[in-house]
Amino acid sequence: MKKQITPILSVVIAAFNEQDNIKELTTRIDKTLKSNNIQYELVYVIAGTDNTVKIVQEFQKTLPIKIIYSPQPGGLGNDFKKGFAAVSPSSKYVLTMDADLNHSPEEIPLFMKCMETDQPDIIIGSRYIKKAKLLNMPLWKRFVSKLANITFSIMLGTSIKDKTSGYRLYKQKILQNIASSFKSRNFEFVIEMLMIALKNKYKIQEIPITFNYRIYGKSKMNLFKTAKGYAKLLLYRNKIQIK
Repeated sequence: MKKQITPILSVVIAAFNEQDNIKELTTRIDKTLKSNNIQYELVYVIAGTDNTVKIVQEFQKTLPIKIIYSPQPGGLGNDFKKGFAAVSPSSKYVLTMDADLNHSPEEIPLFMKCMETDQPDIIIGSRYIKKAKLLNMPLWKRFVSKLANITFSIMLGTSIKDKTSGYRLYKQKILQNIASSFKSRNFEFVIEMLMIALKNKYKIQEIPITFNYRIYGKSKMNLFKTAKGYAKLLLYRNKIQIK
């Protein structure tokens, strides 16, 4: 029987047809957090018509999991916004990560340790700082990521190396302030959230991660839509409000 807990950490993940990855991901998250005595909840925002939601529903019988489901994807930004709204008020921190095993759950305790020690508002798991590793990332995706990072470094005047990383840990209050402001529907919401954070002068810290490119399933990133979204952000950046 599932035990009721008061989470200190909420892990929010959007998953679109990730049946080949979701079981391993959930198992590894649970094992890692329990072995480090971290009280947690998982908030899954699931879209698609494969078996992803059924697999997570089985885990839900014994683990602290919330499920938001729709057969049709609503856009990554929209899906995360739904997930953020479902986070328990008791959670002190909110972690975002990918559903395709790009991000290693075993690194979550490093985020938590850094947050407790250095007390930043946001921690970014970076692929582009010293000691980080990139494993099997296709050249086209590396090029797009690097180009976006260079462009936004120039336009925003920031020294943050990995602005497109979705592996992040937020203080809950900071996260909710940002979530109430961002407007992007798709992949570009990750950069918009960072833009809002920079505008509000939140303290941001990067830590190195090992990025493992997916083995199973296909990337959901649409190159044209993402480029269009990035272009809109550049035009919109001066209109971002301070909270």
